Amino acid sequence: MSHVANIEAVETWDALWVVHDEAEIDAVRDAGFPQVIAFVGDVGALLTQHSDSLQQVQRITLVLPTTPEGRRLRELLADRFGRHRCWLVEWPEGCDRASVTAALWRTERVTKCLHEAIPYPIDGLHQISGAALHQLRHERQPKTMSTGTKALDAILRLPTEGRLIIVTGFPGSGKTHLVRFMMVHTAAHEARKWLCFSPEMSPWEHFMAECAQVFHDKPFWPRQGRAGMTDAEIGQAGKWLRDRVTMQVCDAEDKSPTLDWLITGARDAILRHGVTDWCIDPFNEIDHQRGNLTEAEYINRTLQRLRSFANRHGVNVWIIVHPKNPPPLRSGEKREAPGAYDINGGAGWFNKADIGLTVHSPINGAAQAIIWKSRHIRYGSRGTMAELLFDPVTGTYRDNDPNEGLAV
Repeated sequence: MSHVANIEAVETWDALWVVHDEAEIDAVRDAGFPQVIAFVGDVGALLTQHSDSLQQVQRITLVLPTTPEGRRLRELLADRFGRHRCWLVEWPEGCDRASVTAALWRTERVTKCLHEAIPYPIDGLHQISGAALHQLRHERQPKTMSTGTKALDAILRLPTEGRLIIVTGFPGSGKTHLVRFMMVHTAAHEARKWLCFSPEMSPWEHFMAECAQVFHDKPFWPRQGRAGMTDAEIGQAGKWLRDRVTMQVCDAEDKSPTLDWLITGARDAILRHGVTDWCIDPFNEIDHQRGNLTEAEYINRTLQRLRSFANRHGVNVWIIVHPKNPPPLRSGEKREAPGAYDINGGAGWFNKADIGLTVHSPINGAAQAIIWKSRHIRYGSRGTMAELLFDPVTGTYRDNDPNEGLAV
């Protein structure tokens, strides 16, 4: 049951210290700060339940770990309390929370850190400190993830720290299939949790069925002479997907999937389900309310918001977007793979993307994956291409080598 731990110790509401969980309470209390609480369970509901008391607090010190989950909770609390009332604690090198600091440096160091809490940054203004730079220097660079095939891994490594990833390709090229393949792979091997907005895949259960196909490398229903999944296999896939994939569905008659609606839902999914990757498929299905903005201005502003969301929450935002309709082919002419400048809205797609990928299918059963943007060399190099084999019955990809097995 959701509750506010140690709330009975709060004697006055002029100042509070908020920790991540009940295990941290003792470390802060022993450091001389008895008015320490932890929100256990549904944080949003607890904030609403205790809103009258919390509105009285003049100073709220967020004594939270420097983990992605701690940063997400910090953002939520700062939004609800107001940044002007919040202070942040900086931990010594090698420590990420109060209990670790107490164990390595003794309680006196926790007391010192709490006394030296700094005001929460406001309006994008940040004050750097030597401790923050030391912490960054000794952290490893963000790790990258496998895509699920050796050929694609040779040109592309997926980020983990929250980036904007743009995937394009002509209709039927397999761009949705490739993202879904990488989704199942990263959920299986990297503990990633996905939120998917996919209105073209309606009803949404069909999207899950295609995820199950990738999971088992087997068609959901019998197809092309291949046996479908058994009831036991469907049950296994459903249980596996339940905690790894959440669907974002706008099916109410009086609502439309605006960008604000999508961002609000994504933020809730991050807090409730620990989502690490958010896929919008396709971008064209958003209810685009651009007002007096030109298309290029609107695209730039929208992509900037999504990139900032990805960075703030440490969540990869994947956008699958259709290119403009190409002109008819002349006799004997081959269709060239589209890139960022073939998408409506101009250069914004190239400028805002951290990773840009085109999926192109020159022949049936095969696909090309082409990188047209890579902000950091650790992700890959612009202009490189991987050739993959594609199984349209199960939506799975393999290396272009019959001796290589499926990576998912």
